[in-house]
Amino acid sequence: MPSDDDAEFESLKSTRDSAATEHDPRSAALRRMVAQLVLETTNEGIWLIDAQARTTFANRHAASLLGYTEDEMVGMHVFEFMDEERKPIAQQNLMRRQRGIEERHEVKLRRKDGSHVWVIGSANPVYDRNGGYAGSLAMLGDLTPQKETEAFL
Repeated sequence: MPSDDDAEFESLKSTRDSAATEHDPRSAALRRMVAQLVLETTNEGIWLIDAQARTTFANRHAASLLGYTEDEMVGMHVFEFMDEERKPIAQQNLMRRQRGIEERHEVKLRRKDGSHVWVIGSANPVYDRNGGYAGSLAMLGDLTPQKETEAFL
């Protein structure tokens, strides 16, 4: 039996023939629904930091990769997830984000229990409504199995 969410999705999914714009409430509702679906179902970690490099959002997968809950991560500085030798590199990367540069890096991060996880991170700057730098959004994929295989070989 279809749920209320299914009915809402059905009523929103066909906008090709309508004059849907960003101001159309149906289009906005569909965008929110798709965003929520991506956040809940992706196999990638999604990590958002503010302009001071403090975590403002982490999805379930990002938190799990790092051994935390989503709520535990909120407010934590990005440097709390890395060893000392990584911090100067991360600082340079954050400055590039402020200049609008998008990048992809392999990064070793420290988990809550002190162990490490290798990730491939795609980082993009985020801007506020006035065009000012507001932080960065990173998508994280787990590289640990590949790194362990490389070390074994």
